[in-house]
Amino acid sequence: MTPYRLILIVFFLMNLQKILLQFQFKRGNPGFYLVFCGFWSFLALWLNHDLALGLETGGINFIELTAPFFIVAAYAKDLRRYEKMIKILMIQVCLLLTISLPETVTGFNWFRTLTDAIFGGWHVHIDPRFGFDRAMATFDHPIINGVVSSSIIGFVYFCTRWWMTAFPVVATATSLSSGAIASIMTQFMLMGWERFVKVRKRWLILFGILFGIYLAAEFISNRSGVMAILSVLVFSPGTAYNRYYIWIYGTENVANNPFFGLGLNDWERPSYMGASIDNYWLVIMMRYGLPALISYVIFISIICRQLFRYRVKDKKLTALRRGWLTGLAGLCVSAGTVHYWNTAYIYFNFYIGLGFALIPLLRAAAMEERENKRKKASPPAEA
Repeated sequence: MTPYRLILIVFFLMNLQKILLQFQFKRGNPGFYLVFCGFWSFLALWLNHDLALGLETGGINFIELTAPFFIVAAYAKDLRRYEKMIKILMIQVCLLLTISLPETVTGFNWFRTLTDAIFGGWHVHIDPRFGFDRAMATFDHPIINGVVSSSIIGFVYFCTRWWMTAFPVVATATSLSSGAIASIMTQFMLMGWERFVKVRKRWLILFGILFGIYLAAEFISNRSGVMAILSVLVFSPGTAYNRYYIWIYGTENVANNPFFGLGLNDWERPSYMGASIDNYWLVIMMRYGLPALISYVIFISIICRQLFRYRVKDKKLTALRRGWLTGLAGLCVSAGTVHYWNTAYIYFNFYIGLGFALIPLLRAAAMEERENKRKKASPPAEA
């Protein structure tokens, strides 16, 4: 029972009625699909194991899935609070550098050493890369440190000065994680496209280019397109092949158990492969079945669609919208190469909540702009 779980449980119980009301289907309501995903995961664990494990493990998963999302919606109800929350995230990532930079150079994590001495426990050093130690900072693994640090690059670029992106980029790089580096690459590609390409339907053009690159890799390369892309996103060919075969055998397990997954049971694979599944989306499918992943993807898609729907002239809101969408793209790409667990799992759902909380702010600004436009267009009343 970690401190963050205690906070989530208290919030969940205090807002239980509001959260469960989301289970009423309403068109365009992302909360329904999130709650459905949590309920389906409980059902999958119950059917694969027993009711006791379904209530215990499925229950805490339901809380970790929904509570972070609704916490943001409950707090960030106006632009001032929303901006304050983003600034806190930026400051936190900058403060992580006081831990991760010394750890990368010396291998000594003063924060985890201190907390282990006070609260008990231990932390394990991960094998170094390129002569540097992989920094985990305050987290359980360097991958999580890199993913969380990379998520605010878009916010920093669009909402502050561009050169300040150096801080989250360096914080991300200290993890020496291929998944986190893939997040950096994705976000810089999107920021560059937004900055230099000013044509109509530019995002459809970008998706078309990316799809064309995939097809070219599929037909021209002497290996599959997925394998060619993975070799770019990860540090070594061995890691790329490992993730490729995780996907191949993992999807076979999904095909054999499409509705309720495997639960917490071990998955079928060759004896030479480890049990680790370095793919967040694949883990959801394998544990809880396709309905859980589909509802989760629909939940994220609805939020993105509504954010694209409300285009406003307010520079602050526009910057926040672009920053969130850029960070989400980085997190989603990283999720294809790493698994989000513990704090990373909660943070990902919290981050999606940031996008949901932005929707009413954009909607209110769009309505105000339309009303002002209508007033200007209407003829003045006769005296």
